[in-house]
Amino acid sequence: MIVDKLSKWLYQISSGYVTLGAVVIFILFTALVLPGQSASSQSQDGYTGSPDLSIYYSAEQLYDIAEAYGEQGRANYIRVRFTFDLIWPLVYTFFLTTTIS
Repeated sequence: MIVDKLSKWLYQISSGYVTLGAVVIFILFTALVLPGQSASSQSQDGYTGSPDLSIYYSAEQLYDIAEAYGEQGRANYIRVRFTFDLIWPLVYTFFLTTTIS
């Protein structure tokens, strides 16, 4: 089964150095990148809010938020979310799979 093969492969590659590396990357990411992301979000969002933090919002509310961000703010929001939403899951998955294995 594919899950069994994946589990065995993760167990094989999860040596002490790989696991230590994953822990170090995870700690550095959470200590250095996440606070910066939070500060960036707060400075960009101001009092307008963020669609990422809302469970439900209407199209009108989304347009209001986008208008409050301005063109530069929207471009920055997309860039930050795109990179962060790709990198964070990879770091977290690497950390979890190596430490669990």
